[in-house]
Amino acid sequence: MSLIRLHEAIAAVCPIVGVALNEDGTHRIDFADGVTEAEIAAATSVLANWQPEPEPKWDEFVANFNYPGNTLYASVVGKVSQAGFAAQDHWGNFKLMMVDSRLRSPQALQASIGYLKLLLEQANQPLSQQDIEAWNNEMESYDFPEICKL
Repeated sequence: MSLIRLHEAIAAVCPIVGVALNEDGTHRIDFADGVTEAEIAAATSVLANWQPEPEPKWDEFVANFNYPGNTLYASVVGKVSQAGFAAQDHWGNFKLMMVDSRLRSPQALQASIGYLKLLLEQANQPLSQQDIEAWNNEMESYDFPEICKL
């Protein structure tokens, strides 16, 4: 994800073919034909000042979210239990995505929590404003990108 954002930031100031991550952890910019020295300087400046996004702390988030006594988890479980089969089935898939590292991505979390929110609303068991604020705080605390917030 961070490499995509870096590519976008550099492409905003200079025509490029792409950005690559080298084996030694440095980056390479592949410039498009016809770039100017000023564009190369701007691209080089973006790269030199680049601060990658922190990686989401999935394991810490899941451990806290599933922790007995977590009020957000308890609230969601209560709503899901009253919401019917569709929400209960999706809740099972949601929990699986959270614990299986092969299924984890910010985009999957965004889609999954958004769909759960929709299913709960359709079942007249909507997340409260307190639930939403707690979720968003969790996303910030564990370094998830903005797209994962409700």
